Amino acid sequence: MADPMARIADALERIAPAPLQAPDFDASAAYVWHVAPDALHPVSEVSRVDLSLLVGIDRARDTLLQNTLQFAR
Repeated sequence: MADPMARIADALERIAPAPLQAPDFDASAAYVWHVAPDALHPVSEVSRVDLSLLVGIDRARDTLLQNTLQFAR
């Protein structure tokens, strides 16, 4: 008779979802997270605005930039 713990482990492995495949981060400059199923999808067209064009919202701009840089690190 097989070890009960081994049988349980085998059963859990059979019903567990397969690990997600990492996206090709060279395929796009930006990604968006989708749920059900959890996955990152590349953004085909990224709309960019130069930071120097964001005027009158210095505090929000600086906070956004700081948070983005911290997240990237």
